[in-house]
Amino acid sequence: MEWLEELQDVTPFIDFGPRIGDIPDALLARTMACRPLVSLNRQEAEIAAERFALSAEITTLGKQWQEKFAAPLIVRLDKEGAWYFSNDASGCIPAFPTQVVDTIGAGDSHAGGVLAGLASGLPLADAVLLGNAVASWVVGHRGGDCAPTREELLLAHKNV
Repeated sequence: MEWLEELQDVTPFIDFGPRIGDIPDALLARTMACRPLVSLNRQEAEIAAERFALSAEITTLGKQWQEKFAAPLIVRLDKEGAWYFSNDASGCIPAFPTQVVDTIGAGDSHAGGVLAGLASGLPLADAVLLGNAVASWVVGHRGGDCAPTREELLLAHKNV
């Protein structure tokens, strides 16, 4: 934790998973003081809302999250897309239609797409769009180790 706290000009990306409800208060407070970009799925968002005494309604949760932590938040809602909230903007990026074959790896692949987008200099909204596209590809294939190439993504999703 000390290493993370000493980093300058870095926005950590954290996907706590369902254990967000089990992290000791002191450690969670130190983590959130680093203002990480947090990505949560629907269930994790409900756990976080309860833990931090925030609204479970997504848009209110995002607003309250910004007020409490001044840190970006992504809430993944499966076929309903993903919401993003930051100090600069917020919005909902629709999911890409797909025939679901296997949901293993959907959250991790979304994170990978978002991180690739951010590392490429995309704004958060466009990075979430890329995350949605990658997750859509992955759930349309068997197994979680089927990340698409750039070309496969472009062929599958014209708006990426």
